[in-house]
Amino acid sequence: MKRATLLLLVWLLSAIDFSKAHETMVFQSAPEEIIRGKPIYLAFAIPSKECDPVRVSIFYKTDVDALFKEFKLVSHQGIYRFPIIPEMTVGANFFYYFLIIECADGKIYGFPPANPKGKPLKIKIVDKVVE
Repeated sequence: MKRATLLLLVWLLSAIDFSKAHETMVFQSAPEEIIRGKPIYLAFAIPSKECDPVRVSIFYKTDVDALFKEFKLVSHQGIYRFPIIPEMTVGANFFYYFLIIECADGKIYGFPPANPKGKPLKIKIVDKVVE
């Protein structure tokens, strides 16, 4: 395993709240805030025995967007990454997202598990603070 991949995996595992592992099949590394104009990644792992993912999509929007947009995620050594580029946050205060996971056995899961589209995950977008 390459050193960079190992470091990413160690970082991702250190950022996961394993106390909720029984509630969901998705582990994520997401910031509490997005700094406007700074590119970042959201990272997800799906280490579930119940699902062999054949398609993982993130649906995202900001508070200024009317509709969610879909982006198909690709696994790289078990980690799915989604880039948030600066253009996505222009004029926005919040970034909303949810995942839809399609499994090889035909089952479909959402994350967050309860009403993903109606209650998506939310990250606040802030202006960079100069100290």
